[in-house]
Amino acid sequence: KQWYQRRVAITAGKPDGSFIYPTYVQLTIGNVFSLGFGPLRWVCASGKDEDLLKTDQLAAEVIRKQLEETPSPEEEGNLRDNLTWVEKAMENKMVVGSQARILYSNQAGRSRMAAA
Repeated sequence: KQWYQRRVAITAGKPDGSFIYPTYVQLTIGNVFSLGFGPLRWVCASGKDEDLLKTDQLAAEVIRKQLEETPSPEEEGNLRDNLTWVEKAMENKMVVGSQARILYSNQAGRSRMAAA
């Protein structure tokens, strides 16, 4: 098995050293870290759905304002993904742990959401 894994790793690469197949991080997170995006997690201490919904609405409001500020195309894509995620979180029962949410935002977004 180990020999096979080495063989796959060797043959899956391109001459420039990159891989033919994207990694998990490339597929799911993309380029967010180089854009200054990082994790933001907020918790609804009351545990009430209606309070969690209020935090989602605040986060969506902050993201919409960021989209109005003409972000770069890469940032815009990430912000739109975040907006979709937050808007559908209640519908999809997207609770992480105990009444909490997590998303990746740039520094300005994380600061604004924390202040909201």
